[in-house]
Amino acid sequence: MRGWTWGLGLLLGYAVMAAGGERRQPYFSWDTVPVYVHMCNESGPFNEEALAFMLRFAMITLEKGQGENVSVCCAEDKILEQAQVIKARRPDIHVLYYINSVLDWEMYRLHQHMLAHPEHWMYQQAGAPVRLRGDPTFPQPSDGMLVFNFTTAAGRQFWAQSCINMTQTGVIDGCFADRAQIGQLPGVSEADNAAYALGHHQVLRELQNQIPGYLISNNDNATDLDALMIETYQNDAASLHALMTAVAAGRLVQVHAGYHGIEHDSNCTNITNTLASFLIGAGERSYYGCSLGWYFDSWSHWNDEYTRPLGRPLANATRSGSVWERTFSAGVHVTFDESTGVGSIDWAAG
Repeated sequence: MRGWTWGLGLLLGYAVMAAGGERRQPYFSWDTVPVYVHMCNESGPFNEEALAFMLRFAMITLEKGQGENVSVCCAEDKILEQAQVIKARRPDIHVLYYINSVLDWEMYRLHQHMLAHPEHWMYQQAGAPVRLRGDPTFPQPSDGMLVFNFTTAAGRQFWAQSCINMTQTGVIDGCFADRAQIGQLPGVSEADNAAYALGHHQVLRELQNQIPGYLISNNDNATDLDALMIETYQNDAASLHALMTAVAAGRLVQVHAGYHGIEHDSNCTNITNTLASFLIGAGERSYYGCSLGWYFDSWSHWNDEYTRPLGRPLANATRSGSVWERTFSAGVHVTFDESTGVGSIDWAAG
């Protein structure tokens, strides 16, 4: 990977290749609840038990903290190493490379390139580079991280190349773009903030057509982006309607429960409410996940609901007042009250 270039020629050459083929599709089935996992192991490679667990999921995102406690560079290498192992054992798993679309996390080789190219940094009106902090559970400098400059074509190409390089290895299908939706950058002029927002969306829209698999844009509701994660999925009307809107637009959707409510309090052992809501709104290429965070120990639970027979939905969900219901071909009946957040799943045939 040290020989990879960040040049425009490689980007354009790969864009032509990707445009000529069909997008690589992740495994999807209604036989059981479609589930994904998004995690890393900070201490190094996954052991055999962890790998066996991970192979049960249809999609895997390998997070930035993979091997962060091992003092060798870099996150790209550590993620790629685990992707090779996973793909060798189950080629149909859709493996995604985590990359933040705002923050220049310093465990990446991309950061070394960033330091060498200050023209790709966002700057405040006063002239200092913009610095922002990220998820506090991951190591980062106390004064924050640099922010990628998407106001220029060169800056957009610089960032996108990291994802493209990883997918060219053959064992990474696509990428997970974190912070795909962000508001105003502090200290930045109104004009530069507007240009940044436009460029941020443009780079995501273009990148999704330059890789073989999916680009999952975290929390971005733009319908011209093919896939998203709803990161803070809750048992409420807003989360359900966000899922339904994305499904109606034909988007691949990952819902992430566990940050709030019973799911959080029970460490994702009690998932009935958010899972019922998910099943009410889910479509083809909708996937469920629950965790309190992004390390392995937060995801290392296999809920009984994941193995029960489900079957295809017999129809879209129907609503009476605030209560939704839906039936699946294996005899499963689901209800969800969007006003109270209470769901039920009758696994009659399972």
